[in-house]
Amino acid sequence: MILNVPASVAAMFDSTHFLDGGTVTVRFYASYSNGTSDAAAPGSAPVKNVTEIYSHPAFNVSGGDGCETVQLYVHNWAATRHEHGWPWTPAAYFTDMAGVSLVYIASHGAPDLHEAGNGVVIWPEDDYGSTPVTPGYLQRRQFEVGSGLPPYNSTHNPAIALLHMESCNTGDTNNFIRACWPYNNYYDQYLEDQAVLAPTVYVPIEQTQQRCNCLWGYLSYGYTVDDARSYLVAVSGAYNLIVWDYSPEGNPPGTPRTMNWSDYAIYGDLFMRVETVYTGTGTAPSTWYRQL
Repeated sequence: MILNVPASVAAMFDSTHFLDGGTVTVRFYASYSNGTSDAAAPGSAPVKNVTEIYSHPAFNVSGGDGCETVQLYVHNWAATRHEHGWPWTPAAYFTDMAGVSLVYIASHGAPDLHEAGNGVVIWPEDDYGSTPVTPGYLQRRQFEVGSGLPPYNSTHNPAIALLHMESCNTGDTNNFIRACWPYNNYYDQYLEDQAVLAPTVYVPIEQTQQRCNCLWGYLSYGYTVDDARSYLVAVSGAYNLIVWDYSPEGNPPGTPRTMNWSDYAIYGDLFMRVETVYTGTGTAPSTWYRQL
């Protein structure tokens, strides 16, 4: 008998096709020339689709709470880590970040920082110049992810695939990509299917829910993060969504204007997808898996 082995035995699939907490088992099948088939020893892995959704208490105003909107759209992502009604601490935020793949954070922000719910500043990296040391993303994520590239890393915790920040000016630099550790490869290139989405301008708290509805609604249908940004800008006029280049509380105050493409920065992979299988391009997949 002749054993017929497929030319490719590698495949990629969409984890959101399965419920969080379940187990996915992969088997390799090969057929013999007499029509019988056999399967090699299967490999199994737990499904980890968890979303962390945090919002500063200042966003608890009409139109400001994007948390419920994000949770509505995450489908098979278990959005169980959800805080927006009390002055949460950096410790609580980073503790809940263990084992998650998607993070939504809405807070007061500035280039390279945003506030926790209790007003303590959170940085891209630990600020060792302060006493006590103020917390940062990089060191926390290095601890949670451990050594090696997921899913073969020492802790088996997933890396963050998407960090969506609704915090003014946090997209001015790429420093928050540190939240996606390990965010680049040996050649200092961003890893695939990871991204940070953040505003480069001042955005009104009262329109946070509308912006999230546009962005996450599009992401939930399998579009890329770049597609979602483009959709937000395209419909911003119809929804009267505004931004400011300068603080509306400044002297003189900034002037509101309509949105454009540069008002939200994407650092990482423009083709990152929250739903459906990753293709590495803007072309949508035809099914929830693809052969490599």
